[in-house]
Amino acid sequence: MDKLRRYRGIIKQALTERADLMRSQPVPGEQVVCLFEEETDNYVLLRFGWLRGKRLHSITLHLRIAEGKIQVEQDWTEDFVDELIALGVPKEDIVLGFTPPELRDLSEFAAV
Repeated sequence: MDKLRRYRGIIKQALTERADLMRSQPVPGEQVVCLFEEETDNYVLLRFGWLRGKRLHSITLHLRIAEGKIQVEQDWTEDFVDELIALGVPKEDIVLGFTPPELRDLSEFAAV
């Protein structure tokens, strides 16, 4: 299996499992959905609804595949990158997109 197809599968699996976990502990008024767009290789875990009279619309996770690497654009979890590694994604193929480019060389992950 080629790398792109493998990474698509890993991302979909990881996001779906995270969404299922969140749904197993429901918050009244909140909905959790995964959005997958292979054409642009963008993958999102979204929370939305109404909580205590206030609108909720929050991207918990946003990943994309670019240049053969998984770019983590948004991550409001404590351990999602660890899940990617456990599923077989090497650190050199993970870019922390929310980290300023000039600081990425200081991490153990890919700079670009």
